[in-house]
Amino acid sequence: MTTPNILNLKSRIGFLFFGFWNLFGPLHLNDSRKYSAGGHINPISPFYILHSLAETGFGDIRYDIDKRQSSSLILYYLLILKIKIYVRLAMRRERHRYHTVSDSNEWMVKCLNSKAILLGRTLIVSAKKQ
Repeated sequence: MTTPNILNLKSRIGFLFFGFWNLFGPLHLNDSRKYSAGGHINPISPFYILHSLAETGFGDIRYDIDKRQSSSLILYYLLILKIKIYVRLAMRRERHRYHTVSDSNEWMVKCLNSKAILLGRTLIVSAKKQ
């Protein structure tokens, strides 16, 4: 399956300052036109896609991107050290204080800040039904 990657850096910055993910802008009311969102109406984090597949018995779950966004590359080099520090602290807190990160879901959580996700335009997920 494929879906717009809402967690690339361009989209994250857009959400931080404008409140909308990339490709999921404001929708018109009472109007079937979805110009700004290109028909996309429900942004979803890669974590929830991967988690849903694992929970429903799929195996060999993999994620990738179609191509890197050059507009996110500059942001990547400016922010990667800060991202890594914050992720390390947040992972420790989630694992030890809130107990939301475990050995079974850690790879899904870590993927959210992988280079592919931070730079990717479209998320591609594949899985096999067991």
